[in-house]
Amino acid sequence: MNLKYPGSPFPGGISWNFNKFLVDRDGEIIARFDSDAEPESAEGVKAIEMLTAKK
Repeated sequence: MNLKYPGSPFPGGISWNFNKFLVDRDGEIIARFDSDAEPESAEGVKAIEMLTAKK
């Protein structure tokens, strides 16, 4: 799949079906991770911690 959405904060194609997106309570995409990113990676954990710290 190689869809591109102008104005997207995370543009570019989806390289594989295991890309991951972190979405906030309002449905906004906060982070995007490639398919080879592990959920427990430092980058993933940091993004989740920053999101859950927001009120």
